[in-house]
Amino acid sequence: MKPVTYTSRIAVALGLGLAVSLPAAADVTFDPRGRLHLDAAAHNTDNVEDEFQDGFLVRRARLGGSGSLGSGWDYQLEFDFGGDGDSFSYNDLKISRALGAGTLQIGQFKVPQGMETLTSSNRMTFIERASSQAFTDSRRIGVGYDQSGDNYHFALMGYSHAIGDDPDGDAPLGAAGRATFNPITGNQTLHLGASLSHERLDSDTREGAVRFRDRPESRPTEGTRLIDTGGIDAKSTTKGGLELGFLSGPFHMSAEYLRADINGDGDQRDLTFDGWHVQAGYVLTGETRGYRPTGFRTISPASSAGAWEIAARYSSVDLNDRDVRGGEQKNVTLALNYYVNDNLRFMANYIMVDVDDSAQVESLTDGASDEDSPNIFLARMQYNF
Repeated sequence: MKPVTYTSRIAVALGLGLAVSLPAAADVTFDPRGRLHLDAAAHNTDNVEDEFQDGFLVRRARLGGSGSLGSGWDYQLEFDFGGDGDSFSYNDLKISRALGAGTLQIGQFKVPQGMETLTSSNRMTFIERASSQAFTDSRRIGVGYDQSGDNYHFALMGYSHAIGDDPDGDAPLGAAGRATFNPITGNQTLHLGASLSHERLDSDTREGAVRFRDRPESRPTEGTRLIDTGGIDAKSTTKGGLELGFLSGPFHMSAEYLRADINGDGDQRDLTFDGWHVQAGYVLTGETRGYRPTGFRTISPASSAGAWEIAARYSSVDLNDRDVRGGEQKNVTLALNYYVNDNLRFMANYIMVDVDDSAQVESLTDGASDEDSPNIFLARMQYNF
């Protein structure tokens, strides 16, 4: 999370205050929104010991709002005050309007790639996204267009860097597209999807223009990552993804494959990394997980007693190719979720991590080993409005 100046903080505070006062203007509305995710973790360490600390983390503490600006334009703004620092980060900051059968968006929002990345953190089955999502770009500044029907969705976006990033030299420029189709609907739903992105980089003035890394699907770990490619000089990256999802009553499953091809610059040879995951869940109290052509949604309890869900996930990511030893990470995660109501949820994950051939682990253990297999218990209290 990148620190920002007090001037920026004051500007944001004034902006939020202005947004609250805007409803007095004609055709302008403001609907407040927010989320609080509190995490706790306990670790059974292996070769890497001192880097993992048991404890708590305010994973997300977001405040913002959305509404109408009048004349057909809408807006959404959200800031995150959580994490392990004393600063905040920018999330969605965008305006939008209907255009034809779809929606035009301008500002900072999510790049349309990665089913898990595009799923809201309020609606995920597991506490953290699968490590295969390390290849996705999350939010960037850009212009996008998307359209949805009863059984399809597509999104296109041209983008640059994220707010808060200060690239040396020319800013990166990228384009991404995603399409989904659900040929079976009704009592059962089948989801098929594919995405593709290409980004041009400027490694002449920005050494190590691209980097892939991830934590062991847990954040309260003192920021420790066991897999990390380090900076790679690259002219461009091309990323592709395939998605599969299935719903049948209280049962749901999904799988995703992501691949990144790096066009090396200078002495750096071309590289390829990839990752995938498969997960399944079952709602013990009988509810069905929500779905739209954009992807999966959350579970809404059918009674005041709430809803219970069990789930399991296997994820694999390979950051090794040629002279890069970013490491291979394979995780098995078991989950238990209790949905109190539509706004409050309690989650518990047990993550069994297996990392091999990792230069990062070798560095953390002072050369003693390039393998690590910690087990992590992770819990969360989640509230949103």
